[in-house]
Amino acid sequence: MPRPNKGLSHVNALEGDPECKWRLQVILATLTGEMLVEEAIEELDVGPTQLANLRRRALQGALDALAPRATGRPRKEAAISADEVAALQRRNAELERQLTEMRARIEVAVLPFLEGATGKTRRRGGKAAPDG
Repeated sequence: MPRPNKGLSHVNALEGDPECKWRLQVILATLTGEMLVEEAIEELDVGPTQLANLRRRALQGALDALAPRATGRPRKEAAISADEVAALQRRNAELERQLTEMRARIEVAVLPFLEGATGKTRRRGGKAAPDG
């Protein structure tokens, strides 16, 4: 058995100011034909133009709420200050310097092993000694 439609009482279940809920119910009543526009103008104590503006804003808000959105949780913006950016840049420069230094040390440490693998040894003059 289907549930009975609560009609304008759906507005009562929404979170918000009671005055705003009442105004929304009046505006919706004009849309459903439960209330004449003239009655709504008198009920809300507004002019015809203001009622039309309220109705347009209410409908625009409903339409905006139904617009498709990106799925999932919205990303959090990472707020990084200029000081933090500068500190990260300094840290990056230090790590780059350390990397270059480490590569040079590895090259120096591995070079004798590479020369030994080719069978050549170095003399003081920088020339390889003849095999034999």
